[in-house]
Amino acid sequence: MTALLLSLLLQAQAPAQAPAAAVPAPIPDPAVPGRGNPDLDVQHYELHLLLAPPQPRLSAWARVELQALRPLDQVELDLHHQLRVQSAHVGGESARFAQARDRLRVRLPRRAAAGQVLAVELRYGGPLPEEPSQGEPVGLLADARGLVSYLEPDGAHHFFPCNDHPSDKARFDVVVRVPLGSYAAATGELRGLGFEPGSRSFHWGTDRPTAPYLLALAAGAYAPILRPGTPPLLDLAWPEDEEQVRNSLADTARMIPFLAERYGPYPFERYGHVFTARAVGGLENQTMTVLGREAGLDGDPALIVHELAHQWFGDWVSPRQWRDLWLNEGWATYLELRWREAQGGAEERARTLRPWRASTLRLAQRQSPWTLADPDPSNLFDADLVYNKGGMVLHLLAEYLGRQRFDAAAAQYLAAFGGGNAGTEDFQAAMAQAAGEDLGDFFRAWVYGRDVPVIESRLAVQARARGFHAVLRLRQTQDGPPYPFASRVRFTGAGGQGEAEVTVRFTGREAQAYADLEFEPVAAELDPYREVPWKAARD
Repeated sequence: MTALLLSLLLQAQAPAQAPAAAVPAPIPDPAVPGRGNPDLDVQHYELHLLLAPPQPRLSAWARVELQALRPLDQVELDLHHQLRVQSAHVGGESARFAQARDRLRVRLPRRAAAGQVLAVELRYGGPLPEEPSQGEPVGLLADARGLVSYLEPDGAHHFFPCNDHPSDKARFDVVVRVPLGSYAAATGELRGLGFEPGSRSFHWGTDRPTAPYLLALAAGAYAPILRPGTPPLLDLAWPEDEEQVRNSLADTARMIPFLAERYGPYPFERYGHVFTARAVGGLENQTMTVLGREAGLDGDPALIVHELAHQWFGDWVSPRQWRDLWLNEGWATYLELRWREAQGGAEERARTLRPWRASTLRLAQRQSPWTLADPDPSNLFDADLVYNKGGMVLHLLAEYLGRQRFDAAAAQYLAAFGGGNAGTEDFQAAMAQAAGEDLGDFFRAWVYGRDVPVIESRLAVQARARGFHAVLRLRQTQDGPPYPFASRVRFTGAGGQGEAEVTVRFTGREAQAYADLEFEPVAAELDPYREVPWKAARD
């Protein structure tokens, strides 16, 4: 059965795309001090890995093809000190090397000129390290069944030599040799199979630029579940969970076209999931999301669509620096709203927005010094800020521009930066250009700002020959910049006799909502569904 699935998968790969390489972002990055090397542009990784899952040990050979961005006498790569290098070659010549902490330095046989392409070959191995980064363990994580890569933000060097920063994307070929009875998968498409006495090897690869932290790898006693389509779906489950996995992940096949219709075609060769017994939620490895077994089998649609959305926002367009993480997590969080609302209507919309609004108000209340554009480098994955406020701000932008214009602008942003990296400034400029509107005030307030608007209101009603003309005058009174946003206003008659709603749009400090009504309004309420984080001005 497994052989049939493998054969089908080899035939079912999506057509390849090969976008232009991205320009690496500035390094060092405050969130991952000591990681990355701005003098290199890695173009291709070829990894040959010998594993016996779930044993946390590795024997490996790697070939790193890179371009020198300035004259170099040595190449410096990230590699964990527990993985000891046995030999190094550059262009086929033996080379001297040294390891210090998590840095590998390979002395070049002769000086490399700027622009020169080098091939560094390394044989290495040892116990697989597992250390915390940003509060969670990273590396090839082991459970009772296998090993899975869980690398965000800087765990890639825990199993292969690399330029461990999201700004340096590269192509990958990964050959994994495992004992018979085990299965192995990695990012991209299945390119070949090999059989040796007592073992077999799986060759996976991608020509789509991939950040090191997004390299998917899973090896262990998994049952592959293949669902042909565009893209083909491959899930790796524990054999006893196979039926439950099919049910819990069934919506994935509907979620992909839902997102593709709005933001462009699914950008990679395939998609799927792998399960681990480790206490994790999910991680959006390129083409194969990691799900904690308990959370994944529960089949929470918010989790499933969140991780899928990252394939566009985070994987296809990756952060230029880690401070740009909200462009990953804010987008994935926001698209939970779009999916849940499409399935459950206004009730699901309200349920989803409620915690985002609370988080945004809480951040303003405690006067957090951190912003979406400048998060705490020691707490990158702040749920209130990067996830909930990030999702809220994208919701506010979508309502401000109108969803159709917002989605079209986002699709153009993805097309412009796909296969590369983007920062907050890139996103702002791309959205403004595509939407045809200056978004400087919006970003200044909501993305670079720390507060929320404080609003006072006054209702004026004028009787007319036929009905009433109502005006709700609104003014923002907070210190600092105005907060652009769009919201609903509800006019209500005495005793609940009569009700009407209109949309109001703040482009500056003042806005007015007008309505011609058949009933006399006695009250007007801004944001009746509590979808915008704001505070009422005190008299």
